[in-house]
Amino acid sequence: MNKKKSSISATARWFWKYGKGRYFHVLGIIMCIGLITGGNILRASVLDKLITVSLLRDTEQLLVIIVTLIAIVVVGLLANSFLALFKTHFGAITAANIRKDFFSSLLKMPVSKIESHSSGAIISVYNNELNKIISLISGKFVDALLQPIMFIGVSVYMLIINWKLYLICYALLPLVVMIINKLSKKSASYATKYYEKIGYANELSKECIDGITEIKTFNLESSVIERCKNAFDDVLFYILKSEKYDAISLPFWLLNFQLPKIMCILFGGFLALNGEMTVGELVAYVQLTLYVSQPASAVVDFIDSLRQGSVALKGIRGIMDVEEFTEIQIKPIGKTKQEAISFNNVTFAYGDNTVLKNCNFTIKRNGFNVLAGASGQGKSTILSLICGLYSVTSGEIKIAEEYIEKGIAYVSQDNVLFPGTIAENIAFGIENPSFSEIQEAAIAAKAHDFICQLPKSYNTPVGERGQILSGGQRQRIAIARAFFRKSPLILMDEPTSAIDTETEEQIVKMLLSLSKESTLLVSSHRLSTIKKADCIYVLQGASIVECGTHEDLWSNNKGVYHSLYRKQIEVDSGGVAV
Repeated sequence: MNKKKSSISATARWFWKYGKGRYFHVLGIIMCIGLITGGNILRASVLDKLITVSLLRDTEQLLVIIVTLIAIVVVGLLANSFLALFKTHFGAITAANIRKDFFSSLLKMPVSKIESHSSGAIISVYNNELNKIISLISGKFVDALLQPIMFIGVSVYMLIINWKLYLICYALLPLVVMIINKLSKKSASYATKYYEKIGYANELSKECIDGITEIKTFNLESSVIERCKNAFDDVLFYILKSEKYDAISLPFWLLNFQLPKIMCILFGGFLALNGEMTVGELVAYVQLTLYVSQPASAVVDFIDSLRQGSVALKGIRGIMDVEEFTEIQIKPIGKTKQEAISFNNVTFAYGDNTVLKNCNFTIKRNGFNVLAGASGQGKSTILSLICGLYSVTSGEIKIAEEYIEKGIAYVSQDNVLFPGTIAENIAFGIENPSFSEIQEAAIAAKAHDFICQLPKSYNTPVGERGQILSGGQRQRIAIARAFFRKSPLILMDEPTSAIDTETEEQIVKMLLSLSKESTLLVSSHRLSTIKKADCIYVLQGASIVECGTHEDLWSNNKGVYHSLYRKQIEVDSGGVAV
């Protein structure tokens, strides 16, 4: 019970974090609420006098009261209009800030933390939980301010008119509220399961879309359809359960609104007949019953929304409450020193799988360097650690100070392209880029010719993840993006794996040219790329075991490098490593 209360209060505090900065809007909302509440009470009071004066046939007083009533109605309309305006602005600004913070937190998360969430689960959080929270904070937050003020103000006035009738009208209100609250708890418990299941269903849907080729190739349609059907059946089960309890609670909501009005007419009429209240007061009372029942229901609804919000907030806070990530393990190397990159006893593991253990090597400034070794030895991991994507388990990584300041260019194996045109992808992240420099980078990456053959040349949209391009074309665009940035340190993970031998040769020539002014570190299986390197670093057993030029390493008949590439050299000196 205490845990539930703390969960609701924690949710309320999280909401207030985004609401407290909007002082102007909150003050405007409170002023409008005050005017609306006062207007409702005054309107009931004036209505009481209007009926009394009408019965007395006092024309002069009647005219004054009608003018007063019109003025109250006009002020009420204006107050409601401004309340809607403040509420809309408050909601829109708050929603924008939450979304900004969500994506800011997502981008600041360590890669290891992001990898613990599937992309489908993150999309589900954004589409479902986040939108629910935004709806709650921009809508229910205002009700949380309005309804208590309305309840207290109207209740005081009604008690002054006739306290007996007030007690009779609302004698059952606490019981009704308790029943509604109990039912809403049951609904919220199933809503929790619903969010879990819809997250899994979204994740499964995305995996099916991403893997549609494999599904069709392996003739897995029936199996996947069955998995999806089961996932969506679970979603349906829990949403129907939640809706069932909402439906059961509906008659109690209606009872909360209608019962006080019925009791007021029955017992109020009896009191009026006995002279304990006037007809005008009775009419005013009937009018005001709504402004007591509605706030009572709204408070229960708000608590229920907070309860459901706390469920939705769990997924959001799993992303938004992550502390800012800083690459504390990467230290700068002074500008006067010759080293560009230094690994000193670096150990790193993905969970329980140790990939690097006491890894030591140094790369000098400028030059073409290659990481070589069998698959799964940690070549891609070294590049990721240099980029600061992961924290090392132990040891120390150092990078030249100016490389850290100017940034690193990185070409990954995935060759990710972003929504937009080819030109926008090459110059991604750079404001007002020079088209001539974009073209120059594309020419260097041997991408210019195929780009010019596209319908809109450099202005051709690449589609989702570059789907209109082939694997080799995407790879060349990614290489062009690295060239465009003119970074002093360029990292490439299998940059020539998806391109033909002739294009590879041309790109390697460009890399050798760039290495005169930049430091290049490339992971590769292709011997035709490896043997051109100024220095080759050979990985085996979670560490660097050899380094040197192709000639130096090949001359060692018992070395790891010689063993790895002997068959390749014998079969085809330009082939792909096996």
